[in-house]
Amino acid sequence: MDQSGALYLAIADQLRQQIVNGELAPGAALPSQTEIARQFGVSDGVARKVIRTLVVIPVDRYQVIYGTAIDEIP
Repeated sequence: MDQSGALYLAIADQLRQQIVNGELAPGAALPSQTEIARQFGVSDGVARKVIRTLVVIPVDRYQVIYGTAIDEIP
């Protein structure tokens, strides 16, 4: 895995932890691609991969839906 691959997975994991810990609660918006890029000092491409990863893989009992809102899975 290249360095950017490991990086986007690490960032996605940090955001998953914020969701599980309630820092990003259901109904909250995930940081935008631009905000993720700025906050973590990564390119827009890496930030886009972070968001795609979170949309595809449910987090505990939560799922990030398209548009980057966090929704609780019934």
